Amino acid sequence: MLVIEQHPYEEELLTIRCNYSLDYINRIRKMPNAKFNSKLKAWEVNIDTFKLFEDNFKGELIYKTPYWILYNEPMPDYSKMYKVQDITVPTLKLPLYNYQTFGVKFMVDRLLKQGFVINSDSVGLGKTPVAIATMQWLIKNKGIKKILVIAKKSLKRQWAVDGIMKFTNHYPMLTNKDKKFRVKQYEVFKQTGSGIMITNYHTVMNDTNSILDIDFDLVICDEVHEIKARKGVINKAATEICNNAKYKILLTGTPIMSKPEDLFGIMQMVDKKFFGEWTGFEAMYLKKERNGKWEKTIGYTNLDILRQKVQ
Repeated sequence: MLVIEQHPYEEELLTIRCNYSLDYINRIRKMPNAKFNSKLKAWEVNIDTFKLFEDNFKGELIYKTPYWILYNEPMPDYSKMYKVQDITVPTLKLPLYNYQTFGVKFMVDRLLKQGFVINSDSVGLGKTPVAIATMQWLIKNKGIKKILVIAKKSLKRQWAVDGIMKFTNHYPMLTNKDKKFRVKQYEVFKQTGSGIMITNYHTVMNDTNSILDIDFDLVICDEVHEIKARKGVINKAATEICNNAKYKILLTGTPIMSKPEDLFGIMQMVDKKFFGEWTGFEAMYLKKERNGKWEKTIGYTNLDILRQKVQ
């Protein structure tokens, strides 16, 4: 996989970063005007000849700098790309910005159509209040009663105080660090039959069966890139819990740019049919080098198809 970025110093140049696969290096060397900058640890290519580079590496490129910036084109209207239902966005205790209200409509639209949504807005744009407003819409319009928020341990209280309690009148339950106390919490939650529980990923791993027994309507996974490993124990536990819920919201401010297989790990949490079996995904998008029993990933292909499918 080749990561394309605007050159930090020269406007007429682009930088290209890749792994140190001989396949990539030998192919890049054949490109006109391509040279390696040892200080930047990246290849440099003149933007005037980049079209030829794109033709030779079709399906293997990731644009870290947006395409329209590289070619000095007008910024596209991304709102036209997504046709969403014109829903009434719930009123929170603090108002949302206009772009956040569109985010709520987008998330509700995807949840109603496919049961899950990934919000990968950049850090600082307010994924948390958008997710909370989406939760409020589902409570009001779809009658959901049991909500589970899974976050990093360090963010549990922040989700409660600066998130749910700040924007709504709900008072969530935070799972305790003591296992015996958590067992009592689960029983109380089951008897109540409604509410919001906030837990962390390691607790999900340790208490998978108890959480499954509650049968949550909505699961919100924050910082989901933290458990992206498709064979990880925590990923497996979160996958069971998410697949048991009717609605799933995944939040991540970190784009998956270095390893498409990480995207597979995230998507299997919410829809195992989306990519199908791992062997098919591997054959479609990963370039392998094999020597007897030994193999390693040396690159990626069909990334344009992957991007379009996920987008």
